[in-house]
Amino acid sequence: MKRLLAAACALMLPAVAGASTVVIWPVDPTISGSEPATAIWLENKGDQPVTLQVRTFLWSQTGSGEALVPQDEIVASPPIATVAPGKRQLVRVIRRAPTVVPERSYRLLVDELPDRPPEGGAAAASARLAVQMRYSIPLFSYATTAGATSPGLIADVLPGEAGSLLSIRNGGTMHARLSDIRMARGSTETMIKAGLAGYVLPGATITFPLPAGGAGAVRAVVNGRDAVLTPSS
Repeated sequence: MKRLLAAACALMLPAVAGASTVVIWPVDPTISGSEPATAIWLENKGDQPVTLQVRTFLWSQTGSGEALVPQDEIVASPPIATVAPGKRQLVRVIRRAPTVVPERSYRLLVDELPDRPPEGGAAAASARLAVQMRYSIPLFSYATTAGATSPGLIADVLPGEAGSLLSIRNGGTMHARLSDIRMARGSTETMIKAGLAGYVLPGATITFPLPAGGAGAVRAVVNGRDAVLTPSS
C-alpha cells in the first residue's frame, strides 16, 4: 500500500494519463472557507464503460518525501461510479469538518478498476490490476476566517554528494505550484526543471540537482506567475 501511495504522488498532473480514455476536470479543485463542497467531473471518452473509484487522503511533505494518510475530513460522493461511453459523472467532494488552518492539503486518488474479475488466480489479478490507470489530483481546503494566504519561497544553493543542489523552502501559508525553474546569470538563463516541477506545501522543502556552474538568481513560475525566488541571505 505504501508503494502504491508513493507512486500515486508522482502523478502530479495532468489528470489525463497515457492512453487512458478518462478525462478529469478541474485538475486543481479547491474548497473555500464558505463552501461545504466542491465537484469534479469524470468523463469517459472511450467506447467501453469504465468503473472509477475516488479516494481522499490528507497530503503532507516531509524530508523523506510525500505522505498520503487516510482521513474522513473530506469524502467523495459517490466513491465508485461506472461511466458509460461518451458520458460524464459528477463527483461531489464534501468537507465534513471545518478547516482550522489557513490552508489544508489533500489528494484525490482516482483509480480505474477492472471491468470484471480476472481469471487465473492471484498472478492474473496482479497482472490485470497493473494495467489500470491511476490519477492523483491535488485539493486544497481553506479556513472560513483565514487571512491572506501566500507562499513564501526561499531558494538556496547547497552542497550535495553528487554536486550542488537547489533547495526551495516554503515558509508561507499557501502551497506553491512550481514550473519552469531557471537559474539566471546576467542575461543568460539555465533551465533547471522544465514544465511542472511539483508542489511545495507550507513548511516543506524540495530540492533539485544543479548543473555545473556558478550560482545565480532563481526564477520560477509560481502558481501561474513568473517570480524571482528570495535567497535566505
